[in-house]
Amino acid sequence: MKIPVAIYRDWINSRKVPSDRKQLANEALNTFEILSARKTIEPFDLEPIIQAAKSPYLVAFDIGTEMLVRLAVNNLTAQSVIREIILGARKENERFRMIAALNNDLPREFTIELLRKALYDKGKRVREKAAAMADTLELKELLPEIDKCLHSEPHPITKKGIELHAAMLRDGYLLKKIEDGNYSLTVRINNGWRVQIVKKAEIENGKLYQIIEDVRSQP
Repeated sequence: MKIPVAIYRDWINSRKVPSDRKQLANEALNTFEILSARKTIEPFDLEPIIQAAKSPYLVAFDIGTEMLVRLAVNNLTAQSVIREIILGARKENERFRMIAALNNDLPREFTIELLRKALYDKGKRVREKAAAMADTLELKELLPEIDKCLHSEPHPITKKGIELHAAMLRDGYLLKKIEDGNYSLTVRINNGWRVQIVKKAEIENGKLYQIIEDVRSQP
């Protein structure tokens, strides 16, 4: 369920931050309310929302990115702005935060297009976030591309992150051998992942899938 604009306003007012930051957020909300009732939106109409989305301050960018995505669900102009930010914003944080705001309400092919390109972003945080969002949004169409990026990823920590998301998207779990010969099992659950050490003998005895189900059923 989408958070009502009124709740966002209360959240902005409760924040102990400078008033100019709150103003950015409130102007973005005001603009959203106006534009959400329109059939036609021009790029300049979105400027207050774009400024908030590109702001370095949480109170502003959280509102800006969310409202931009809401408009983009049914509006090509808003989609074009999101595309420009993800593919062309100079600052890595701006690209990262916009990717993090994508959701399943957006047209699927639009999201796939953006994430496919973001997997090759120059910023390692953006590359990993693109893989994470493909996982979160269950975009299995991107698996071949993620696997390709995984093999060429130069940063070891980012590579581990992409490996995890590829496994979760493909299988819902990741099994890795550890130094003592046993295994580390990471399993997708409703609110994230759960990690458990599994004995080598249990894997050899074909108990992996039962263990996975047991992990998923834990409270």
